[in-house]
Order: sequence, then C-alpha cells, then structure tokens
Amino acid sequence: MVAQIDPSLLQGTLLQAKADLANTQASLAAGKANLEKAKAAGVQTKADYERTAELAKEGVMSQQQLDLAKANYDSAVAGVSAAEAQVTQAGAQAQQKQAAVTVAPNQPQLHDDPCADRRHGDRPQCRRRPDRSLPHCRRLHCSPSLRT
Repeated sequence: MVAQIDPSLLQGTLLQAKADLANTQASLAAGKANLEKAKAAGVQTKADYERTAELAKEGVMSQQQLDLAKANYDSAVAGVSAAEAQVTQAGAQAQQKQAAVTVAPNQPQLHDDPCADRRHGDRPQCRRRPDRSLPHCRRLHCSPSLRT
C-alpha cells in the first residue's frame, strides 16, 4: 500500500459538496420563481401600456400617463431578461456543483499545514517528507509504514 486516505476527509469533502449543491439548487429554484414573477409583471404592464396607448389616441389619457405606462413596460421587459440571466447563471453553478459532488469522493485531501495536527507540535521532523514523518501521522504526506 502506497498511501491510505482518511475516509473522514473524503466524507467531509463530499458532504460540503452536497451542501453547496443543495444551496445552488435552492438558488436556481428561487431564480425560476423570480422569472415567473417577472413574466407575470411583464404581461400586466404590457396590457396596461396597450390600454393606455388606446386611451391616449382617444384623448382620454395624457402623454405623461402613456410615457409612464411605456416606461413600466420597458422596465418589466428588462426584469424578465435579468431573471432569465439569473436562472442561466444558477443553472450553470448547479452543474458545476453537481460535478464537484461527483468528483469529491475521488479526490484525496492533503492538508495545507502538515503540522496542523496538534500531536506534531512545531517539530521540524514532519514537513511533508515521508522520511521525516512521525509514527503517529495518518496524513497523506507521511509514509504508510510510519502511520499507526
């Protein structure tokens, strides 16, 4: 055996990846709901604008009211575009997080600080060099023969 990976490291990475995926999926669902809301607002403001335009032609509505209805409609159209972009972005993030969940169990996790384990202390013997590892070390930077 060349190395033994601590399964708790992999399990922690997998759990974090799954939590990130769930969070992103929730953002995607919220984005889709916002998109539907924006579309509904777009339909309403379009109807208001068309109705106002007809009444403005008859002289019942002022130009200011027509301009306001047009601005509201344009704003709603922009809101739909923004919501669509948000859904697209959240979908891409969800795919990325799904890939991370798929890959997470297969990725060994080397710790950044080889002496982060309190049993190592500040001893210079353990510095990611298998020939200088302490016998109690179970981290990947140490030789398997020196692990307990």
